[in-house]
Amino acid sequence: MLTTKGDGVSMASMANSTGNQAQKALAKSKDVITGKAGKIAKTAKNSKAGKNTAKTAKKKKPLTPQEKAKLKIARELGLYEQIRAEGWGSLSAKECGQIGGILSKKIRQRG
Repeated sequence: MLTTKGDGVSMASMANSTGNQAQKALAKSKDVITGKAGKIAKTAKNSKAGKNTAKTAKKKKPLTPQEKAKLKIARELGLYEQIRAEGWGSLSAKECGQIGGILSKKIRQRG
């Protein structure tokens, strides 16, 4: 049995349209949470402009003497593999401080 509102719209059809809207909103929120929404927009933007969407390899810049010294100290502390695998952001503040402290100590000794 269907019930109708005053304007003649059945409650079942309203529930169905509300359910569809809820599903669409849920799909959008999942895309935003997983980061797919931005990727979809970027892909569409690139394809519209006729640009190549394939990623290009970044050119590696040569290491500065200070960066070489930091990596040498990281090797001494046993942190090099972690840095190479996960990047500098994976180190704790304590580990970064150890590298910085040893680096500044060596600089003072040279100077």
